[in-house]
Amino acid sequence: MADQSVYATKIWLNSYEPGIQATIKFKDILVPQYLTESAGRFPDHPALIFQGYSVTFKELDDMVGRFAAALKDFGIKKGDSVAILLPNVIPCVVAYYAALRIGGIVVFNNPLY
Repeated sequence: MADQSVYATKIWLNSYEPGIQATIKFKDILVPQYLTESAGRFPDHPALIFQGYSVTFKELDDMVGRFAAALKDFGIKKGDSVAILLPNVIPCVVAYYAALRIGGIVVFNNPLY
């Protein structure tokens, strides 16, 4: 973490509203673990809302788990690149987290290619 005295000289900190912290402490966990934790803490809260369709954290975590299992069944393993060729829709988020959950490297592609 950067030295606090050096970080405190950043001019944008003067624009922060009172009570807003200049730094945030993050857990040392992987991105998919944040989803799993959120599903445990907020199972019935909306994780995604797209065109009026809502997915809770528990539902999203379940979808990610199922797709991660499918990727493994296809032979995808840790360190493999996984190309995602989807627009910004719910299945794109599921594919992203699923690939990360099995240790894949996500390679986004423009679906208009």
